[in-house]
Order: sequence, then C-alpha cells, then structure tokens
Amino acid sequence: MLAKFASYLWGWLTNLFNSFANWLGGALNSLGTAISNMFQWIGNLLGTLFQGLLTGIEHILQAIFKPIFDIIAAFFHFIVKLAQVLIDILNILYQFVHLLLSFAWGIVHTLSGLVYNNSSPAAPSDVLSPFQHMQTVFAALQLDNLAYVVRFGIWMLIAFGVIKIIGNLGASGS
Repeated sequence: MLAKFASYLWGWLTNLFNSFANWLGGALNSLGTAISNMFQWIGNLLGTLFQGLLTGIEHILQAIFKPIFDIIAAFFHFIVKLAQVLIDILNILYQFVHLLLSFAWGIVHTLSGLVYNNSSPAAPSDVLSPFQHMQTVFAALQLDNLAYVVRFGIWMLIAFGVIKIIGNLGASGS
C-alpha cells in the first residue's frame, strides 16, 4: 500500500509540477508577448515622434529659407528678362542701322547713276553686244534719262517712307 501511495503521490506531484510548468510557461509566454507588444508600441511611438520632429524641422527650415530662395529666384528672373530686353534693343538698333545704311547706299548709288561717264559696263562680249544695241535704242528714244529720273523718284519715295517710319517711332511711345 505504501508503494501504491508513493506511486499515487508521485503521479500527483508530477501532474502538479506539469500543471505548474504549463502555467508558468504560459505566463512567461504571455509576459514575453506583452513585453514584445510594449516594445513594439514604444518603437512605433518613438518612430512617429521622430518623424513628426523631422517634419516640423523641415517646415521650419522651409519657412525660414523660402523667402531667401524666392529672392534669389526673382533676382535671376530679373537678370534673364533684362538680358532679353537688351538683346531685343540691340537687335532693333542693328536693324535700324542696317536700314539707314541701305538707304544711304541706295541714294549714293542712284546719284552716281545720274552722272553719265560714257563707259559701258564690264560684261562678257556675248552679253555686252545686246546691251550696246539696247543702249543705242534707249538713247535714241531718250528712255535712259527717264529711267534715271524714275529711279531717283523711287528712292525719294523710299526716303519719305523711311522718314515717316522714323518719325512714328518717337510718336508711338507717348
């Protein structure tokens, strides 16, 4: 009976020890899960706080440096627009000088054509012969002098047109 009691006691102690071990293992497992969840929650909280801190610093730096960057951007925009205006002014001046020089060269060429120097143009002989015949015909009909007068008249009309254009340049600004 003592052996039976010892066997029964040993079974009961074994069950008690196994139950205690299962309870302790479950408690430690739950405690580990709770600690893991707590560290995960603290990590998420610190990550969110750190991200919010960096976002706040970013907004503060943007608020501080945005006006400076806007001023720099406006300055470079002004420089680009000023260069474009200067290029346009230089282009207009170039075109104006080209117009005046072309006009002056045309007047000089027309006036030099009014002077008769009794020489034929330097051209190849196969081209020169018909012009010499036409020159005698024009001279006989007095169309050569008329051509010089008409040419001079055309240049005078162009001169008046240029003067009118130049005169209107100053009037358009006021």
